[in-house]
Amino acid sequence: MAQGILRLSNLKVEQVTARPNLVPNCSFEQVSSGGTLIGWQWDKRNTDSTCTVDETQARSGKRSLKFINNTPFGAHVYGTLWLAEPIRLQAGKPYTLSAYIKSDDPGIAWIGGGANWQFRLRIPPTQGKWQRISMTFVPSERDTNFVLRIVTESPTKGFWVDDVKLEEGNEATFCQPYDERVVLEPTQIERNVEGDGEFTLTFDLFLPEPLPKALFRVQIGRTNFLQKSLPLQQGTWRVLVKGEAVGVDDSPKMLTLQLFDGSKRIASAETIVRFFSPQNASSRLNSLRRKLSALKSRLDSLKGKGMDISYPLVTFTVLENFVNYAEEDLKHSETRRAFMQISDMEAMAKRLERELSEALAGRRNFPEVPRWTGTERPKVVGPSFVAPVTFPSRPSSLAPRPVFFVGYGHFGQVRADIEKFPRYGINIIQIEFGPNSVFPSEGVVSEEPIRETLSVLDRAAKAGVAVNLLISPHYFPRWMLEKYPHLRKRREGFLQFCLHAPESQDLLKRYIAKVIPPLKDHPALHSICLTNEPVNAEEPCEFALRDWHDWLRNRHGNIQTLNKRWGTNFARFEDIPLPNPLNPTLPPSPQSIEFVRFNQEWFANWHKMLADVIKAIAPDLPVHAKAMTWTMVNDPDVRYGVDAELFASFSDINGNDSVNFYSHGIGEFAQGWLLNAMAYDLQRSVKDAPVFNSENHIIPDRETRYVPPEHIRAALWQGAVYGQSATTIWVWERTFDPKSDFAGSIMHRPACAEAAGLTCLDLNRLAEEVTALQKAPAQVAILHSVSSLVWDGGRYTDCRNKLYTALTFTGVKVGFVTERQLERGIEPDVPVLFVPNIVHLSDAAFETLKHYKGHIVLVGNGNLLSRNEYGIARNTGQWAQSKAEQIGFECGRTSWRDLWQALSEKLKALGVKPLVEVRDEKGARIWGVAWRCVETPRGVVINLCNYRHDPVKVRLWSNGEKITGIDLLGGEKLPRSFTLSPLQIRLLLVR
Repeated sequence: MAQGILRLSNLKVEQVTARPNLVPNCSFEQVSSGGTLIGWQWDKRNTDSTCTVDETQARSGKRSLKFINNTPFGAHVYGTLWLAEPIRLQAGKPYTLSAYIKSDDPGIAWIGGGANWQFRLRIPPTQGKWQRISMTFVPSERDTNFVLRIVTESPTKGFWVDDVKLEEGNEATFCQPYDERVVLEPTQIERNVEGDGEFTLTFDLFLPEPLPKALFRVQIGRTNFLQKSLPLQQGTWRVLVKGEAVGVDDSPKMLTLQLFDGSKRIASAETIVRFFSPQNASSRLNSLRRKLSALKSRLDSLKGKGMDISYPLVTFTVLENFVNYAEEDLKHSETRRAFMQISDMEAMAKRLERELSEALAGRRNFPEVPRWTGTERPKVVGPSFVAPVTFPSRPSSLAPRPVFFVGYGHFGQVRADIEKFPRYGINIIQIEFGPNSVFPSEGVVSEEPIRETLSVLDRAAKAGVAVNLLISPHYFPRWMLEKYPHLRKRREGFLQFCLHAPESQDLLKRYIAKVIPPLKDHPALHSICLTNEPVNAEEPCEFALRDWHDWLRNRHGNIQTLNKRWGTNFARFEDIPLPNPLNPTLPPSPQSIEFVRFNQEWFANWHKMLADVIKAIAPDLPVHAKAMTWTMVNDPDVRYGVDAELFASFSDINGNDSVNFYSHGIGEFAQGWLLNAMAYDLQRSVKDAPVFNSENHIIPDRETRYVPPEHIRAALWQGAVYGQSATTIWVWERTFDPKSDFAGSIMHRPACAEAAGLTCLDLNRLAEEVTALQKAPAQVAILHSVSSLVWDGGRYTDCRNKLYTALTFTGVKVGFVTERQLERGIEPDVPVLFVPNIVHLSDAAFETLKHYKGHIVLVGNGNLLSRNEYGIARNTGQWAQSKAEQIGFECGRTSWRDLWQALSEKLKALGVKPLVEVRDEKGARIWGVAWRCVETPRGVVINLCNYRHDPVKVRLWSNGEKITGIDLLGGEKLPRSFTLSPLQIRLLLVR
């Protein structure tokens, strides 16, 4: 490939004015005789973090600040430094905040301020170099007394801060060094140059005194040099290095700028430059395009020999389509995005060429993959969707088996690409329409959405692609709101109409009754999703108030009983106000817990109303709701009315919408796996049914950074191991609008799209083993309590999350037992039950707990389970002494690793252990590797995933002996010690 043209053409300097800095002691040089930083205050709060003046590191002067934090991330857990005197700002005027940062891994940390600390400049990793970061914001009236602060929220071995600057204006101007020395630095440590032609790179220069014989020398690469002499006065200068780049490749190139005083070098600066040349990109795309015909010919040859080409076809299909997408990006000046795709596609094409050559030479066999036929709707059987499948080698033989569905949502492009999806390795989509399209105006009924959906279903059945239909009640007809003004209620979320009013309920029932009959028997219709990200936070209305009073009457029987439980003196139920869930900080109280339970039950019954209409028409058509997992488990979100167990009561499938993002080197783990794993285990514990994450957020909206395919694979595979038997990924759309929710989606990322397809094939090929892992009974359970979410809040959830994390790395399978299950008299069916820092538990639940015959482990300090749902104290002393064991836990201080260490001996003493243990090379326990095991007729199946940022070497142990196994994914026998790369999956069989 031609190297292109890269040359340096000129160097210019311009004197600039730096705006005044509003931050006193911005370089942290002013320290009292006792070593205290002048003008700033520090509080480690509920962490062990430290903030020290460091004289070994400085961007300027002699000192900087060093922050260290070993306390795990948790709600409201942080250490903070703040400016003792607020800085007075003018409302409506732009300001720019900047700082110099140095760190390899700062954890979660930021600098900023404002009301509710709304202006936050995230501190990034800087590869151990000083790097300037900046943010521009416009304060409102409530931000004018600006308290500048630096906050550390999660573990970090150290990050340094120096030369903080807050100034008027829309950009950061030069921050003058404290020590009046020569400073030469790039305005950006890394610079991307998009387009062919001229470019300019900029540096800042500060001279404390004139330099009449200044000499600049610039170099980029090995052969491009430029030098220029000119006299310079004292002050601040902007140095502009100009050049030309045409057809240059995108490999990082170092540009060095040196400043000499005659022959003496007095300053030097470097910046990394990447050139994104459309000419270079077009050349590489043409090369890729030329390879496609040869690749297709090889695929056809293998297919003609009777080989299943499903796996290589996924790669080829991605290449075939994404070559065009990258070309579109170039035409729309999305050059960097095009290069990111080209790099992936070149690696994919090279690998595919090698694999096809090996297959044609007889040195490789691609595994055979079962495919859903599209002729019969899958049946829900335990955690599985069971349906007839065919194998390419026996296409006429239909065999029912578990089918894993992996696909995309949710708009026009999934409809357009139905016929392509099997070649992508994809077998499900989610689409939607709502009542506003069926009832466009009063008295008018449109069947067009139904006809369009039937057409999609026909195409999908022929292609072997299932369709999940979201009936989207949030697309509510505007004419209804105009006809019934009382339906206009202030609400959070998508459902922007009064749910309690009979008029809205009647319309939704009519809507369902209209659309379900013509669709209900279609084999491609996988299931119905009732709602999109449902929450019930609505300003009080007369209908809700009536329902509230009826609920209280049914719960308490009479007002005297309620007053005794609540500690109140209401004269009648009608006098009790309905709490407003739009208040995000409902204080814990008997009224709050009652409202939360009422809201959860009412919202589940509202969904049941929708489900019942469907079931009256189509009893066998599965239904679920796209509830956000965080509303099931987070204490601040308990006000939204979503309860996993109650939602399961009207559902055939455990539906959800969840999030697992790549960490980009930040934090302890390579991806945010915890929410999915914990929520899926909770849902599977309350209903033996598949999990369907129908809006799987695995890439953030508008993400511009590279996301590795290993993240996609781990998120999808681990989701399946934890119960996810169907998922549709957000979102299969492309855009050229950087502000769109579609920007950065998986449809801009060929390696990620390939990973999704290949993972779907692997899940279906190994469906029996993955299903066995799903069906394995829990060995321990964690108590889930709504009362504790309301009363104990972050103390409970901090402990629960860390306990779940610790148990994940012991190899035992974790389940949940809920407060509501205990209230119904259902005793836990696990040998060990963990109670994570729960003080408040209902009397009915506690009564069942007293009869539990297994081991109870209280995790926390003090008297746990000592209060009921109304905050009334109970005496648990004798019961706790005779029935329960206790592990210490202090909210915000105890880490999951502390619990992990404590659990090692505790589980062993309780007789709980995995079938196979995973350890490091020396036989020691290892953190960050999640594994689950199950006994099958073929042997023990072990699933492993490395959640760490670094590779780890592991060994398998059973009954004190080192063992080995066969990797079912790759087919090879593993050595006794093998390496797991970050986010690598292994599915092993040990006989």
